[in-house]
Amino acid sequence: MFGTRDLLTRLAAAAMTSRAGYRLTRRLTPRISGDRRRWIGSQVEAAALGLLGDPALAAAAGARFAIEMACDDLDAVTAAWWPEPRRLASVKVEGGEHLPARGPAVVVSFHVSGGFRVFDVLRARGLAPTFLWAPPREAPSRYLGTIQRLRLRHLRRSAAEPSLASGASRASRASSASSASSASSASRASPASPASSAVPPFVSPGPGAREQLDRHLDRGGVVVALLDVSPASLDLRDHTACRLFARPLELPVGLLRLALRYGAPVIPYAGRLEDDRRVIRFHPHARGESVETLLSSVLATFEDVIRVEPGAWQAWLELDTLFPAIPGAPAALATPPEDRTRHVKSFDRVADCYDATRALPPEAQSAVTTGILRAVRDVSRETPPRVLEIGIGTGRIAVPLAEAGVHVVGIDVARAMIARLHAKRRDVPVALALAGELPFRAHVFDAALFVHILHLVDDPIAVLRAASRAVRPGGVLLYGRTAYSESPRRRILARVRELVHELAGVDVAAREPHAVADAAFREHALAVGARLEETPLARWQEHGTGRDALEAIAKRTHSNTWGIPDAILPELMQRLTPWTEQVLGDLDRPMENEGAFTLVAARLPE
Repeated sequence: MFGTRDLLTRLAAAAMTSRAGYRLTRRLTPRISGDRRRWIGSQVEAAALGLLGDPALAAAAGARFAIEMACDDLDAVTAAWWPEPRRLASVKVEGGEHLPARGPAVVVSFHVSGGFRVFDVLRARGLAPTFLWAPPREAPSRYLGTIQRLRLRHLRRSAAEPSLASGASRASRASSASSASSASSASRASPASPASSAVPPFVSPGPGAREQLDRHLDRGGVVVALLDVSPASLDLRDHTACRLFARPLELPVGLLRLALRYGAPVIPYAGRLEDDRRVIRFHPHARGESVETLLSSVLATFEDVIRVEPGAWQAWLELDTLFPAIPGAPAALATPPEDRTRHVKSFDRVADCYDATRALPPEAQSAVTTGILRAVRDVSRETPPRVLEIGIGTGRIAVPLAEAGVHVVGIDVARAMIARLHAKRRDVPVALALAGELPFRAHVFDAALFVHILHLVDDPIAVLRAASRAVRPGGVLLYGRTAYSESPRRRILARVRELVHELAGVDVAAREPHAVADAAFREHALAVGARLEETPLARWQEHGTGRDALEAIAKRTHSNTWGIPDAILPELMQRLTPWTEQVLGDLDRPMENEGAFTLVAARLPE
């Protein structure tokens, strides 16, 4: 998200007083980040809307996210540069009474800004903190590499520095806490004195991590950890299913088991910015006699925290690993999608009339929704089933599915079309992304749905491959197409193609567009070993006049007319109008056109 210019801003802000530094970062971040920040903000807003269901909170999350991340990185720079007294003076602590006088203790958070200031606060209280933290082996950019090195420098230096707390030293406090712990646990041998080994600055998850944490707590230490991390990404197999904002997820609970074993308090904390100052709040101890009830208590605290400061939650861009039900995070954000979508066929040009010109009659719409719903439920292992719609547009297919209880996630490149969708239903998450570069992890959807989109992409096979990666084994690819009967309207469109070729030498949809999509869908299904099933879902009659058809061509309402060069459009209409009148006898004569919607399903192998 951030680059070299942002790094220079962080360094300049770190040379100021804390409030001036936060103020500079807050003001410059939106200006420097530009399109990339707006792109990420749109993803955060969509994810927040899908999770919180509140447009105001979602908008706040999208607007504040980059600023909060930038200020959190500023904390890393100042942590490495500033002496401890200055770091402590820059922090306001709330809820300090919830901290114990000595360890052992477990202090937990979600990815909410301000984590590295907590380290200083705990040390200043005479406690011996260590982080459960996994530094990345290789940073993807110079910016992140620099920030990570500064974080490591701070942790390693802090582990070797004496505590600023008055009274008993850290060693003596930890020693007495260790003795108390040993007395309460007869099954354990007397622990080694913490004076015999330095407090580890962090423990990396993986083999041996549990033993290191166990020893640290046994010595009266404090463990600081994040709970909103995918257990798989931490190589922690001890995890449990739970719910946050009524959505399912799995979180690691090994630390909570250790806390229960030692009778150690579990203290949730969160950071925020207030009046250009970092505030760290410690919440009352989580309560519970089992890891499940203890975790539920922590989650209840953080639901409130996230609602109050949605922009400060850094996990919005990690939803693909955090929430199986909300795969939403872009996999790579190095290039803003605006730079890659300028030449993609976008329906923004017809967003204002799209629904009026493409809407299905109510009976047909109901039949189409029912048919898609049946196909999805046949393969779904989740409740609600998860469906990705490629080219979600204004939601004419997605909104009825969402109203029927399907969790629909969409992608599109047309901002105005997405805005129309969210005017109907704000809780449908949409990622601004290319159909062939889906920003989701593998195997997270029950189905991928294509309606009137495959014939618009340059490489439908590549798009189908991308969709297949996003759908789990045993899921289904759904391709919906509309076909029309032979009618005067089809004759008019055929005449348009002839005139465009004659006037400009351009072939406009020389081959039936849906024939291209049909062939690609069948080819891909054969290649992946999918079982095909074709089901007619609805038939209906459309009514119009020759004048209506001519007006749609003149306005280029439908995508099959977008290839008409501007220079020939006046002459085209001048020649097409009398021809149409001759064919119909009267431009206002009613025309009927029978439409039929068919759903083709490709069931992927298990």
